[in-house]
Amino acid sequence: MRRGAAFLALWPLTAWAVFEDKPTSARAAAMGDSLVSVPDAGGGVWGNPALLPFIKERVVTADHGALAGQEDLRRSLVGVVAPGRRAAWALGLSEFGSPLYREREIAAAAGAEVGSGFSVGATVKGRVVEIERYGGERGFQGDLGISGRWNERCRLGATLGNLAGSRYFGESPPVTLTAGASAALWREATTSVAMVREDGGEASWRLGQEARVGAFSARLGFRTRPDRLSLGAGFVGGGVRLDYAFTTHAAWADEHRFSFGWRW
Repeated sequence: MRRGAAFLALWPLTAWAVFEDKPTSARAAAMGDSLVSVPDAGGGVWGNPALLPFIKERVVTADHGALAGQEDLRRSLVGVVAPGRRAAWALGLSEFGSPLYREREIAAAAGAEVGSGFSVGATVKGRVVEIERYGGERGFQGDLGISGRWNERCRLGATLGNLAGSRYFGESPPVTLTAGASAALWREATTSVAMVREDGGEASWRLGQEARVGAFSARLGFRTRPDRLSLGAGFVGGGVRLDYAFTTHAAWADEHRFSFGWRW
């Protein structure tokens, strides 16, 4: 019964479920999903593909998140990043939803340095959307990304998402521009800011702060449209990486995200 009620509540917002940008990792969620200019091993294929060359270790990650008390709205993903000298690639699988409404996505991304501190990347995503009693739709989208250094402390990044894609139940995912900057104000801290704007829509702003003390990290974030506050923590020791994020939502229940990674 609860699943049926959740589905009926979501039905008018099918396009929201398919097209809304979702956090790429627990670290990204904790920092307001503002990491378009910050290399994030946990996000890997789901973030800016131009940042892949700056992830210098092979990484396998698994991530799970759900709204409190709403297991029908959960998202899980797994990904792998394999770096080279001046280029890197990544693969990922993700799943969002429940037996009533479900999205499955497979993505492949590659990025390469093309100058001193400058890089480009691309992602191809194949997606299956299934709605009980209404069948399913299959399609694909493509993302493009760029990144560059402003100076030794500041990095810029931008992506264009959902380019030249398919339609789902008569709706096309809107092209999305994400642009931002990050700064290492001191050695063990990172501040990030980003703007996200869908084609024909209003801009959403994101802000994140991370501070590291040894193997531990503390994180805060904020984003608009809808307004959401977030916080989280991370641990890196040996080859293990653990991350957690807690995020509020203006209309839905609070969300918890967990990420586990292994690097070598």
